[in-house]
Amino acid sequence: MFFSNIVEFINNLLVKNYFLRCLINTFVNSYLDDFMEFLETLLIIILIIFGFRLLFKFFAPFLMRYFIKKLKQKFENTQQQSQQQSTYSRQKDNLNKQSGTRKTNPNSKVGEYIDYEELD
Repeated sequence: MFFSNIVEFINNLLVKNYFLRCLINTFVNSYLDDFMEFLETLLIIILIIFGFRLLFKFFAPFLMRYFIKKLKQKFENTQQQSQQQSTYSRQKDNLNKQSGTRKTNPNSKVGEYIDYEELD
Protein backbone atom coordinates (compact mmCIF):
# COMPACT_ATOMS: atom_id res chain seq x y z
CA MET A 1 0.00 0.00 0.00
CA PHE A 2 2.77 2.39 0.92
CA PHE A 3 4.71 1.61 -2.24
CA SER A 4 1.68 2.10 -4.43
CA ASN A 5 1.23 5.60 -2.97
CA ILE A 6 4.85 6.42 -3.77
CA VAL A 7 4.46 5.15 -7.32
CA GLU A 8 1.31 7.23 -7.81
CA PHE A 9 3.07 10.30 -6.45
CA ILE A 10 6.00 9.84 -8.84
CA ASN A 11 3.65 9.29 -11.77
CA ASN A 12 1.75 12.46 -10.92
CA LEU A 13 5.01 14.37 -10.72
CA LEU A 14 6.15 12.99 -14.04
CA VAL A 15 2.89 13.81 -15.76
CA LYS A 16 2.69 17.29 -14.31
CA ASN A 17 6.34 18.25 -14.61
CA TYR A 18 7.74 17.76 -18.10
CA PHE A 19 11.18 18.98 -17.09
CA LEU A 20 11.46 16.44 -14.29
CA ARG A 21 10.30 13.68 -16.64
CA CYS A 22 12.96 14.65 -19.20
CA LEU A 23 15.62 14.77 -16.50
CA ILE A 24 14.74 11.33 -15.16
CA ASN A 25 14.52 9.96 -18.70
CA THR A 26 18.00 11.23 -19.52
CA PHE A 27 19.38 9.93 -16.26
CA VAL A 28 17.89 6.47 -16.81
CA ASN A 29 18.93 6.38 -20.47
CA SER A 30 22.51 7.36 -19.69
CA TYR A 31 22.74 4.63 -17.06
CA LEU A 32 21.18 2.16 -19.47
CA ASP A 33 23.67 3.16 -22.16
CA ASP A 34 26.56 2.76 -19.73
CA PHE A 35 25.20 -0.60 -18.60
CA MET A 36 24.83 -1.75 -22.23
CA GLU A 37 28.42 -0.70 -22.97
CA PHE A 38 29.55 -2.63 -19.89
CA LEU A 39 27.65 -5.71 -21.08
CA GLU A 40 29.17 -5.40 -24.56
CA THR A 41 32.66 -5.15 -23.08
CA LEU A 42 32.00 -8.12 -20.82
CA LEU A 43 30.69 -10.14 -23.77
CA ILE A 44 33.77 -9.30 -25.84
CA ILE A 45 36.09 -10.36 -23.01
CA ILE A 46 34.21 -13.64 -22.58
CA LEU A 47 34.35 -14.32 -26.33
CA ILE A 48 38.10 -13.64 -26.40
CA ILE A 49 38.68 -16.02 -23.49
CA PHE A 50 36.65 -18.78 -25.13
CA GLY A 51 38.41 -18.10 -28.43
CA PHE A 52 41.83 -18.54 -26.81
CA ARG A 53 40.67 -21.73 -25.11
CA LEU A 54 39.43 -23.10 -28.44
CA LEU A 55 42.67 -22.18 -30.20
CA PHE A 56 44.72 -23.69 -27.39
CA LYS A 57 42.76 -26.94 -27.58
CA PHE A 58 43.40 -27.05 -31.32
CA PHE A 59 47.10 -26.08 -31.33
CA ALA A 60 48.26 -27.62 -28.03
CA PRO A 61 48.98 -31.10 -29.46
CA PHE A 62 51.11 -29.62 -32.25
CA LEU A 63 53.03 -27.43 -29.81
CA MET A 64 53.61 -30.33 -27.44
CA ARG A 65 54.93 -32.52 -30.25
CA TYR A 66 57.28 -29.73 -31.34
CA PHE A 67 58.69 -29.15 -27.85
CA ILE A 68 59.05 -32.87 -27.14
CA LYS A 69 60.89 -33.31 -30.44
CA LYS A 70 63.29 -30.49 -29.53
CA LEU A 71 63.90 -31.97 -26.06
CA LYS A 72 64.55 -35.37 -27.61
CA GLN A 73 67.12 -33.88 -29.99
CA LYS A 74 68.89 -32.09 -27.12
CA PHE A 75 68.95 -35.29 -25.08
CA GLU A 76 70.36 -37.29 -28.01
CA ASN A 77 73.04 -34.64 -28.61
CA THR A 78 74.16 -34.71 -24.99
CA GLN A 79 74.20 -38.53 -25.03
CA GLN A 80 76.36 -38.53 -28.17
CA GLN A 81 78.75 -36.00 -26.67
CA SER A 82 79.10 -37.98 -23.46
CA GLN A 83 79.71 -41.20 -25.43
CA GLN A 84 82.37 -39.47 -27.52
CA GLN A 85 84.06 -38.15 -24.39
CA SER A 86 83.99 -41.56 -22.72
CA THR A 87 85.45 -43.30 -25.80
CA TYR A 88 88.15 -40.60 -25.99
CA SER A 89 89.06 -41.11 -22.31
CA ARG A 90 89.13 -44.92 -22.79
CA GLN A 91 91.41 -44.57 -25.80
CA LYS A 92 93.68 -42.27 -23.80
CA ASP A 93 93.81 -44.78 -20.91
CA ASN A 94 94.59 -47.59 -23.35
CA LEU A 95 97.45 -45.58 -24.83
CA ASN A 96 98.83 -44.92 -21.35
CA LYS A 97 98.64 -48.64 -20.49
CA GLN A 98 100.32 -49.59 -23.75
CA SER A 99 103.20 -47.20 -23.20
CA GLY A 100 103.79 -48.75 -19.78
CA THR A 101 104.25 -45.51 -17.94
CA ARG A 102 101.90 -42.87 -16.88
CA LYS A 103 102.49 -39.34 -17.90
CA THR A 104 103.05 -37.09 -14.95
CA ASN A 105 103.46 -33.40 -14.87
CA PRO A 106 107.16 -32.66 -14.27
CA ASN A 107 106.37 -29.28 -12.76
CA SER A 108 104.12 -30.69 -10.03
CA LYS A 109 105.78 -30.84 -6.64
CA VAL A 110 104.36 -33.69 -4.66
CA GLY A 111 105.60 -34.48 -1.20
CA GLU A 112 106.77 -37.80 0.16
CA TYR A 113 104.08 -40.37 1.02
CA ILE A 114 104.00 -41.42 4.68
CA ASP A 115 102.14 -44.49 5.83
CA TYR A 116 100.80 -44.12 9.35
CA GLU A 117 99.99 -47.08 11.53
CA GLU A 118 97.29 -47.09 14.17
CA LEU A 119 98.22 -47.94 17.76
CA ASP A 120 95.83 -49.81 19.96
